[in-house]
Amino acid sequence: VVKVLALDTSRKRTGIAFDGGDGFYPRCTSRGFGDPQASIGFILLQFKNFLVDLIALQRPDVIAVESPPITGLPTSQREARIQIGMIAIVQVICEAAGIRYTEMAVSTARAKFVGNGRPGHNAAESKEIVRHQCEVLGWKVANTDESDAACVWYAAKTTDPKFRLETGALLALADAARRVA
Repeated sequence: VVKVLALDTSRKRTGIAFDGGDGFYPRCTSRGFGDPQASIGFILLQFKNFLVDLIALQRPDVIAVESPPITGLPTSQREARIQIGMIAIVQVICEAAGIRYTEMAVSTARAKFVGNGRPGHNAAESKEIVRHQCEVLGWKVANTDESDAACVWYAAKTTDPKFRLETGALLALADAARRVA
């Protein structure tokens, strides 16, 4: 089974999902990087150091990242630079370490995970639907950043035929439970 590390990057709280146990479910966590007043360089250095340590511990075959939603959102130029910097750091580290890198829009990941790329009426509702799907599957997530990372993890894992075979029935049961709820 392909080992995947998935990230929903953000200075405030990056969601992280990686293979748990036998690789058929994710373990999730989240972490913030830097005080809002810290320099962009300091924040990116913290992120880079954390990512290097996480890669050494997890040894992923693939790092999957949710594309940063920069256009059309009310984000500051500073936060946009941090987002783009985080993505660039992931790409550079993957290139240097020979790890496959993939990036996907959140709508692509959600379409694979819950069957609809825009399942809610707004971003907050869509995030809650993804979080609920994780709970239905028994995946422990503490917040919507972790559930978004789990969603990206799942979407990246579906490129592995063995994973699709093993999880297909589980997701069918989750879909049936969601329709009843």
